[in-house]
Amino acid sequence: MGLIQFFGLDKLATLGRMVRSHGGVLASLRHIYVTDDLKEGTLVGEDKFGNKYFQNDKYFYGRNRWVSRRETGLAAKLGLGKECQKVVVLHQKVGGQKVNRVWHQ
Repeated sequence: MGLIQFFGLDKLATLGRMVRSHGGVLASLRHIYVTDDLKEGTLVGEDKFGNKYFQNDKYFYGRNRWVSRRETGLAAKLGLGKECQKVVVLHQKVGGQKVNRVWHQ
């Protein structure tokens, strides 16, 4: 264990990356307020409805995949952010369509 890990500087670097990937401090705080979670991951795919699918295998199994849903309705009209991320059960229907079988593997 090096000095960087001993003092926890690697955790601060991860936090900085997460804040940057969400668009800054205010956007990150808004995202935490809406979803109670702040994650980073690789974009796996996007469906025809604008929902984005992410994956990060550093998280526990079951929380390593999530969907960032496109904002619609009142939230989009009020301009409460571009996306509203919600963790969904993968077997749940998303936008009237089932999630691709590849996503379950």
